[in-house]
Amino acid sequence: MGACIIRNDLIPDSFDAEARAAIHGLRFARDMGFSCEELEGDVRSIVQKLSGSGVDRLSIGGIIADGKALSGFFQQCQFKFITRKGNQAAHYLAKHGFTLENDKFWIEEGCEKARKHLVFDAE
Repeated sequence: MGACIIRNDLIPDSFDAEARAAIHGLRFARDMGFSCEELEGDVRSIVQKLSGSGVDRLSIGGIIADGKALSGFFQQCQFKFITRKGNQAAHYLAKHGFTLENDKFWIEEGCEKARKHLVFDAE
């Protein structure tokens, strides 16, 4: 298990932020050495774009292309839409990130407060 918060103050909107969060999640899983990845997201259009085979021409097209390329590092990689209610740990980490000055990584132990949200997400 692991978790990370990557600071970036130059994100124009929440759609861009969600796409970048997915990419950071894939990079983190790759760097942790995972061979299989299931990335969950609560923005259906981002999940569909990452899962699709077409070229994205929106402003986040480059980010989506990076995500598709990163998915090739895994033996198996799935993108799954979940509701916001089922994604509370990720939203806690995103909010917590606004209070930090630097990136933060948790390896194995995870973030204790985010863990509480994971229990809720699993219910």
